[in-house]
Amino acid sequence: MQRVCHDIDLLLEPAQIEKAYSILYDEGYRMMEEVYATPKQKEVYLANFHHYCLYHETKDIIVELHWRLLATQNILSFPNAELWKNAWVEKISGINIRLLSKYDNFLYLCVHGGQHQWKRLFWLNDIAVVIHQEEPRFITEAYDLSKQRGIGNYVLQALQLASVLYKIILPASIIEEIARKDSVSHLSKIALVHMNALLSLDKQEPFSLKTLREKVSSFWLHYTSSYYYGDLKNVVHEAKAYFINPAYWSVFAFPDKVFLLNYVAAPFLWGYHFFQKFKKSDL
Repeated sequence: MQRVCHDIDLLLEPAQIEKAYSILYDEGYRMMEEVYATPKQKEVYLANFHHYCLYHETKDIIVELHWRLLATQNILSFPNAELWKNAWVEKISGINIRLLSKYDNFLYLCVHGGQHQWKRLFWLNDIAVVIHQEEPRFITEAYDLSKQRGIGNYVLQALQLASVLYKIILPASIIEEIARKDSVSHLSKIALVHMNALLSLDKQEPFSLKTLREKVSSFWLHYTSSYYYGDLKNVVHEAKAYFINPAYWSVFAFPDKVFLLNYVAAPFLWGYHFFQKFKKSDL
Protein backbone atom coordinates (compact mmCIF):
# COMPACT_ATOMS: atom_id res chain seq x y z
CA MET A 1 0.00 0.00 0.00
CA GLN A 2 1.31 3.45 -0.92
CA ARG A 3 1.02 6.34 1.50
CA VAL A 4 1.41 9.93 0.31
CA CYS A 5 3.65 11.83 2.73
CA HIS A 6 4.10 15.54 3.30
CA ASP A 7 7.68 15.44 4.53
CA ILE A 8 10.59 13.27 5.69
CA ASP A 9 11.04 12.98 9.47
CA LEU A 10 14.51 12.19 10.79
CA LEU A 11 15.08 11.50 14.49
CA LEU A 12 18.64 12.12 15.66
CA GLU A 13 20.49 12.32 18.92
CA PRO A 14 20.49 15.96 20.12
CA ALA A 15 24.27 16.11 19.72
CA GLN A 16 23.93 15.28 16.00
CA ILE A 17 21.40 17.98 15.11
CA GLU A 18 23.80 20.81 14.30
CA LYS A 19 25.97 18.58 12.08
CA ALA A 20 22.90 17.25 10.25
CA TYR A 21 21.57 20.77 9.80
CA SER A 22 24.91 21.91 8.38
CA ILE A 23 24.95 19.03 5.87
CA LEU A 24 21.41 19.75 4.69
CA TYR A 25 22.16 23.47 4.51
CA ASP A 26 25.10 22.76 2.20
CA GLU A 27 22.72 20.68 0.04
CA GLY A 28 20.39 23.66 -0.39
CA TYR A 29 17.86 23.16 2.41
CA ARG A 30 16.71 26.23 4.34
CA MET A 31 14.54 26.81 7.39
CA MET A 32 10.90 27.23 6.35
CA GLU A 33 10.59 30.02 8.92
CA GLU A 34 12.94 31.72 11.30
CA VAL A 35 12.66 30.08 14.72
CA TYR A 36 15.33 32.06 16.56
CA ALA A 37 17.65 35.00 15.99
CA THR A 38 19.71 35.15 19.19
CA PRO A 39 21.62 32.64 21.37
CA LYS A 40 19.02 32.79 24.16
CA GLN A 41 16.15 32.30 21.72
CA LYS A 42 17.95 29.25 20.32
CA GLU A 43 18.49 27.84 23.82
CA VAL A 44 14.80 28.26 24.68
CA TYR A 45 13.68 26.85 21.33
CA LEU A 46 15.81 23.71 21.65
CA ALA A 47 14.57 23.13 25.20
CA ASN A 48 10.87 23.53 24.40
CA PHE A 49 10.41 22.38 20.81
CA HIS A 50 11.32 19.19 18.99
CA HIS A 51 12.41 19.81 15.40
CA TYR A 52 13.73 22.04 12.64
CA CYS A 53 11.60 22.23 9.49
CA LEU A 54 13.75 22.55 6.34
CA TYR A 55 12.71 23.00 2.71
CA HIS A 56 14.53 22.55 -0.60
CA GLU A 57 12.93 24.92 -3.10
CA THR A 58 14.25 23.21 -6.25
CA LYS A 59 13.51 19.64 -5.14
CA ASP A 60 10.28 20.67 -3.34
CA ILE A 61 11.16 18.43 -0.40
CA ILE A 62 10.54 19.12 3.29
CA VAL A 63 12.79 17.51 5.90
CA GLU A 64 12.10 17.71 9.63
CA LEU A 65 15.11 17.18 11.87
CA HIS A 66 13.87 15.91 15.25
CA TRP A 67 15.92 15.82 18.44
CA ARG A 68 12.83 14.40 20.14
CA LEU A 69 9.63 12.97 18.66
CA LEU A 70 7.31 15.37 20.45
CA ALA A 71 7.58 18.71 22.19
CA THR A 72 5.84 17.04 25.16
CA GLN A 73 8.10 13.99 25.06
CA ASN A 74 9.65 14.63 28.47
CA ILE A 75 6.29 14.64 30.30
CA LEU A 76 4.90 11.71 28.28
CA SER A 77 7.64 9.22 29.18
CA PHE A 78 8.85 8.81 25.59
CA PRO A 79 12.62 8.68 26.30
CA ASN A 80 14.96 8.79 23.31
CA ALA A 81 17.19 6.12 24.87
CA GLU A 82 14.33 3.62 24.86
CA LEU A 83 13.38 4.52 21.30
CA TRP A 84 16.93 3.86 20.08
CA LYS A 85 17.09 0.62 22.07
CA ASN A 86 13.87 -0.69 20.52
CA ALA A 87 14.66 0.47 16.98
CA TRP A 88 15.20 -2.01 14.16
CA VAL A 89 17.35 -1.70 11.03
CA GLU A 90 16.24 -1.82 7.40
CA LYS A 91 18.47 -1.40 4.37
CA ILE A 92 17.20 1.37 2.09
CA SER A 93 19.18 2.21 -1.10
CA GLY A 94 22.10 0.27 0.33
CA ILE A 95 22.15 2.21 3.60
CA ASN A 96 21.19 0.78 6.98
CA ILE A 97 18.41 2.97 8.41
CA ARG A 98 17.15 2.63 11.97
CA LEU A 99 13.37 2.75 12.26
CA LEU A 100 11.05 2.95 15.23
CA SER A 101 9.83 -0.38 16.53
CA LYS A 102 6.27 -1.26 15.58
CA TYR A 103 5.08 -0.49 19.11
CA ASP A 104 6.91 2.84 19.43
CA ASN A 105 5.70 3.84 15.97
CA PHE A 106 2.09 2.99 16.81
CA LEU A 107 2.19 4.87 20.11
CA TYR A 108 3.75 7.86 18.38
CA LEU A 109 1.00 7.86 15.73
CA CYS A 110 -1.65 7.84 18.48
CA VAL A 111 -0.07 10.69 20.46
CA HIS A 112 0.75 12.78 17.38
CA GLY A 113 -2.79 12.48 16.02
CA GLY A 114 -4.30 13.23 19.41
CA GLN A 115 -2.17 16.29 20.02
CA HIS A 116 -3.34 17.66 16.66
CA GLN A 117 -6.99 16.77 17.39
CA TRP A 118 -6.99 14.28 14.47
CA LYS A 119 -7.43 17.21 12.08
CA ARG A 120 -6.15 15.11 9.20
CA LEU A 121 -8.23 12.01 8.73
CA PHE A 122 -5.39 10.08 7.06
CA TRP A 123 -3.61 10.05 10.44
CA LEU A 124 -6.47 7.94 11.73
CA ASN A 125 -6.30 5.85 8.57
CA ASP A 126 -2.68 5.08 9.49
CA ILE A 127 -3.94 3.65 12.80
CA ALA A 128 -6.41 1.43 10.96
CA VAL A 129 -3.77 0.23 8.49
CA VAL A 130 -1.30 -0.69 11.24
CA ILE A 131 -3.97 -2.64 13.14
CA HIS A 132 -4.97 -4.55 10.00
CA GLN A 133 -1.33 -5.52 9.42
CA GLU A 134 -0.65 -6.81 12.93
CA GLU A 135 -1.72 -9.83 14.96
CA PRO A 136 -4.86 -9.46 17.15
CA ARG A 137 -2.78 -9.34 20.34
CA PHE A 138 -0.90 -6.27 19.07
CA ILE A 139 -3.64 -3.88 20.26
CA THR A 140 -3.62 -5.10 23.86
CA GLU A 141 0.17 -5.25 23.98
CA ALA A 142 0.45 -1.71 22.62
CA TYR A 143 -2.11 -0.45 25.11
CA ASP A 144 -0.30 -2.14 28.02
CA LEU A 145 2.90 -0.36 26.96
CA SER A 146 1.04 2.96 26.61
CA LYS A 147 -0.19 2.69 30.21
CA GLN A 148 3.40 2.25 31.40
CA ARG A 149 4.30 5.46 29.57
CA GLY A 150 1.32 7.46 30.80
CA ILE A 151 -0.28 7.82 27.37
CA GLY A 152 -3.09 5.28 27.66
CA ASN A 153 -5.87 7.74 26.87
CA TYR A 154 -4.20 8.76 23.60
CA VAL A 155 -4.25 5.13 22.47
CA LEU A 156 -7.80 4.44 23.65
CA GLN A 157 -9.08 7.54 21.85
CA ALA A 158 -7.36 6.50 18.62
CA LEU A 159 -8.77 2.98 18.92
CA GLN A 160 -12.29 4.22 19.61
CA LEU A 161 -12.22 6.60 16.63
CA ALA A 162 -10.77 3.89 14.38
CA SER A 163 -13.49 1.52 15.56
CA VAL A 164 -16.26 4.04 14.80
CA LEU A 165 -14.96 5.47 11.52
CA TYR A 166 -13.08 2.48 10.08
CA LYS A 167 -15.04 -0.40 11.66
CA ILE A 168 -11.95 -1.77 13.39
CA ILE A 169 -12.87 -4.72 15.63
CA LEU A 170 -11.41 -4.17 19.09
CA PRO A 171 -10.63 -6.81 21.73
CA ALA A 172 -13.25 -7.13 24.46
CA SER A 173 -10.76 -5.93 27.10
CA ILE A 174 -10.15 -2.70 25.16
CA ILE A 175 -13.89 -2.10 24.67
CA GLU A 176 -14.40 -2.54 28.43
CA GLU A 177 -11.54 -0.14 29.18
CA ILE A 178 -13.01 2.52 26.87
CA ALA A 179 -16.46 2.10 28.46
CA ARG A 180 -14.93 2.39 31.92
CA LYS A 181 -13.13 5.67 31.23
CA ASP A 182 -15.44 8.63 30.60
CA SER A 183 -12.41 10.74 29.70
CA VAL A 184 -11.88 8.70 26.50
CA SER A 185 -15.42 9.32 25.26
CA HIS A 186 -14.97 13.03 25.97
CA LEU A 187 -11.75 13.02 23.95
CA SER A 188 -13.38 11.27 20.99
CA LYS A 189 -16.29 13.71 21.00
CA ILE A 190 -13.87 16.66 21.00
CA ALA A 191 -11.95 15.13 18.07
CA LEU A 192 -15.18 14.72 16.10
CA VAL A 193 -16.01 18.39 16.73
CA HIS A 194 -12.65 19.38 15.22
CA MET A 195 -13.14 17.01 12.28
CA ASN A 196 -16.56 18.52 11.53
CA ALA A 197 -15.08 22.02 11.77
CA LEU A 198 -12.71 21.17 8.92
CA LEU A 199 -15.67 20.64 6.60
CA SER A 200 -16.52 24.35 6.79
CA LEU A 201 -13.01 25.74 6.27
CA ASP A 202 -13.94 26.93 2.79
CA LYS A 203 -16.80 28.90 4.34
CA GLN A 204 -14.69 30.75 6.87
CA GLU A 205 -16.42 33.94 7.92
CA PRO A 206 -14.80 37.33 8.58
CA PHE A 207 -14.21 38.47 12.13
CA SER A 208 -17.40 38.82 14.18
CA LEU A 209 -18.71 37.95 17.61
CA LYS A 210 -19.74 34.58 16.20
CA THR A 211 -16.27 33.73 14.91
CA LEU A 212 -14.77 34.99 18.16
CA ARG A 213 -17.05 32.66 20.13
CA GLU A 214 -16.06 29.76 17.88
CA LYS A 215 -12.39 30.54 18.41
CA VAL A 216 -12.82 30.70 22.18
CA SER A 217 -14.78 27.44 22.09
CA SER A 218 -11.99 25.74 20.12
CA PHE A 219 -9.45 27.17 22.57
CA TRP A 220 -11.43 25.73 25.51
CA LEU A 221 -11.80 22.32 23.86
CA HIS A 222 -8.06 22.19 23.26
CA TYR A 223 -7.27 22.69 26.93
CA THR A 224 -10.03 20.33 28.01
CA SER A 225 -8.58 17.58 25.84
CA SER A 226 -5.10 18.23 27.28
CA TYR A 227 -6.51 17.49 30.73
CA TYR A 228 -8.36 14.36 29.63
CA TYR A 229 -5.24 12.99 27.97
CA GLY A 230 -3.28 13.04 31.17
CA ASP A 231 -3.34 15.50 34.02
CA LEU A 232 -2.56 19.10 34.84
CA LYS A 233 1.03 18.66 33.59
CA ASN A 234 -0.33 18.49 30.05
CA VAL A 235 -2.42 21.62 30.57
CA VAL A 236 0.56 23.50 32.02
CA HIS A 237 2.71 22.49 29.05
CA GLU A 238 0.05 23.64 26.59
CA ALA A 239 -0.34 26.96 28.41
CA LYS A 240 3.43 27.37 28.40
CA ALA A 241 3.37 27.15 24.59
CA TYR A 242 1.46 30.45 24.46
CA PHE A 243 4.35 32.18 26.18
CA ILE A 244 7.12 30.55 24.13
CA ASN A 245 6.41 31.01 20.45
CA PRO A 246 9.04 31.84 17.80
CA ALA A 247 6.35 33.61 15.77
CA TYR A 248 6.23 36.26 18.50
CA TRP A 249 9.99 36.84 18.34
CA SER A 250 9.77 37.58 14.61
CA VAL A 251 7.36 40.45 15.40
CA PHE A 252 9.03 41.81 18.52
CA ALA A 253 11.58 40.49 21.01
CA PHE A 254 13.46 41.92 23.95
CA PRO A 255 17.27 41.52 23.99
CA ASP A 256 18.73 38.40 25.57
CA LYS A 257 19.87 40.35 28.64
CA VAL A 258 16.21 40.91 29.57
CA PHE A 259 14.79 37.82 27.88
CA LEU A 260 12.23 37.21 30.65
CA LEU A 261 10.33 40.29 29.47
CA ASN A 262 9.37 38.31 26.38
CA TYR A 263 7.04 36.26 28.58
CA VAL A 264 5.36 39.46 29.71
CA ALA A 265 4.90 40.58 26.10
CA ALA A 266 3.66 37.16 24.94
CA PRO A 267 -0.09 37.62 25.69
CA PHE A 268 -0.12 40.86 23.69
CA LEU A 269 1.70 39.24 20.77
CA TRP A 270 -0.69 36.30 20.92
CA GLY A 271 -3.56 38.76 20.56
CA TYR A 272 -1.79 40.37 17.60
CA HIS A 273 -1.44 37.02 15.81
CA PHE A 274 -5.01 36.08 16.70
CA PHE A 275 -6.45 39.12 14.92
CA GLN A 276 -3.96 38.86 12.04
CA LYS A 277 -5.45 35.46 11.21
CA PHE A 278 -8.91 37.00 10.98
CA LYS A 279 -7.62 39.81 8.76
CA LYS A 280 -6.18 37.20 6.37
CA SER A 281 -9.52 35.38 6.27
CA ASP A 282 -11.19 38.64 5.16
CA LEU A 283 -9.00 38.93 2.06
